[in-house]
Amino acid sequence: MMFGRLTQKHGKNYLREALDLEYYTHVESALRVPEVAGEVSHRIHLDHCIELLRQSLMCHLDLTPIPRLRLPNSNLQHANQDQVHTCRDFSSIRNWVVENSIVLEN
Repeated sequence: MMFGRLTQKHGKNYLREALDLEYYTHVESALRVPEVAGEVSHRIHLDHCIELLRQSLMCHLDLTPIPRLRLPNSNLQHANQDQVHTCRDFSSIRNWVVENSIVLEN
């Protein structure tokens, strides 16, 4: 069993690697392996990762106000991203998961 945040972190990493196949050759190799019955294809894995991230964004939206500032001498606006956000200590969460995980047998 994995916890949501670790699964989301894996999904984000998989998408990042899939976008740079020249560097992450192990992902490119996975693309060339013919699909085998009962195994998850690269495309299904990507779709799964995107869906997990979509669900996470919908359930845990950051409500930090981000002001839009008008750029000088322009009609364009710029989102001021320099806002303070409250983050979780990922290392503590991961350590707890590792210490409290159980393996379920089929």
